[in-house]
Amino acid sequence: MDRRLEILVQDGLVGGDQLAALRPAPGEGPLEALLRTGFVAEPAYLAAMAARTGWPVYDFAAPPDFASRVLAPELMRQYRAIPVGEDGGGILVAVADPFHAACLDDLQFLLGRPVRFAVASPRLISIVLAGLETESAPPPPPPTPPPPALDPELEPSDEDVGPAIRLVREFLDSGSTRGASELVLEPGEDAFRVRIRRLSTGDWVEVASHPRALYRAVVARLKILANVDIAERRVPQRGVVRLAEGDHPAVEVLVSTLPVGREEEVCLHFLPPRSRPPGVDELGLPAAAREGCEAWIAGRAGLFLSVGPALSGRSTTLLALAARLARAPGKLVAIGHGVHPSIPRGCQIAIDPSVGLTGPSALAAALRHRPTAVLYDAPLDREAAERLALAAEGVHVLASLPVPSPGAAVDRLLDMGLEPWPVSGSLRAVVSQRLVRLLCLACRQAAPGEPYPFRAKGCPACGHTGYSGRRAVFDALFLDDALRRSIVSRGRFPDPAADRSPLREAALALAREGLTTPEEALRTTN
Repeated sequence: MDRRLEILVQDGLVGGDQLAALRPAPGEGPLEALLRTGFVAEPAYLAAMAARTGWPVYDFAAPPDFASRVLAPELMRQYRAIPVGEDGGGILVAVADPFHAACLDDLQFLLGRPVRFAVASPRLISIVLAGLETESAPPPPPPTPPPPALDPELEPSDEDVGPAIRLVREFLDSGSTRGASELVLEPGEDAFRVRIRRLSTGDWVEVASHPRALYRAVVARLKILANVDIAERRVPQRGVVRLAEGDHPAVEVLVSTLPVGREEEVCLHFLPPRSRPPGVDELGLPAAAREGCEAWIAGRAGLFLSVGPALSGRSTTLLALAARLARAPGKLVAIGHGVHPSIPRGCQIAIDPSVGLTGPSALAAALRHRPTAVLYDAPLDREAAERLALAAEGVHVLASLPVPSPGAAVDRLLDMGLEPWPVSGSLRAVVSQRLVRLLCLACRQAAPGEPYPFRAKGCPACGHTGYSGRRAVFDALFLDDALRRSIVSRGRFPDPAADRSPLREAALALAREGLTTPEEALRTTN
């Protein structure tokens, strides 16, 4: 029940029989119907609200000219609130619902000045709002700061913005100033903390905490810049902020909100500027694996799987191979949850389940256009896997799976329900990979007399982690006829690496070269 109705019932101004007999007009709420029909006198309603809030009652003697100068009419209609004048260096705002907490918080942020509220008649609020003209609203005069602009390039200077806006600008610059790939805002009881994930090492580090009172203003600002619903806190939302400076390439920041308790956690994911993907020879593949990839690109069509856990570099490997295929004669189609600006040519399809464009349906539609290569950078379910296996009989297909090894990739396809013969017939290669952190050259510590030459120490240059940068290690498997016959006959994959750990051997080889530590090699490949 509306909090205002609860107060009227508690104060004895309206009874259950009156509420039951109430017949609101179309588009009218119960409270408005009570006031219209005279079941509750308007002065008695205003006195009850003022007594509960401690706010004054505002009576509109005439439409205020002040309102349109400080707040857009569409926002007044959205919040059913009208700025009516200045009040001791702040702004007095008359509201129809004094218990709409989200509305009050948003107004405090949007007006950018101290705000004092007053209780007003919903009827008079509606009359004043109906007379406002959106087109005639003049720009806000100084010293009142304007509502936050949607374009980050048009933000006011530091002297004119509040602490929340300055914090948001600092967070959005973290991709370049702090070398972050992600930044997360986590609300707490007395403060909210800021954590970043370093692009160079993949480590999460807490970098700051700020007063809890600023949190909702910061979240609202990010929502405005990302063009998502500022008032919606109940469901996750996603948006994009595009940052550009001079002639430098634009940087996109994905903004994601997640409801947690009565607040929202916010994650900023910094996408790199548009640039070319790495070449196949720049991935760090062993010579035999690199030659096998080049032979697959130049030779017979089939399915190529990149496997490994999340954040192991699978998408980078797929993009490098896709860019190589895009340079060959024919047509490349890329399917995923977003587009890949680094692919020099080819048709790209962004999956959108909200309109029925799922991964399998996009794949089926793309295959009707007779591509010669397909990059499927999306979660692989049974339907998509079956379509990819069939398409791979005549098309170069790239896809990924979150499994630890090449043998586990084959077993996962079979566990999905695919028959052994299309799996063995379509699969050409599986490459498993991990990202190993490299020792910081500024502070690594020599370890004389030990089998591995250096230990991690930590310094300000590496954030006191002892590591700076990462390198991929690989385990590549190219299927031959013997393996295919074994898959068909046994219905499982006889993993030739069952008695060894090629990824661990590659990581430990980096440690023996002094590029990382044995602890990091074991942690990454465990």
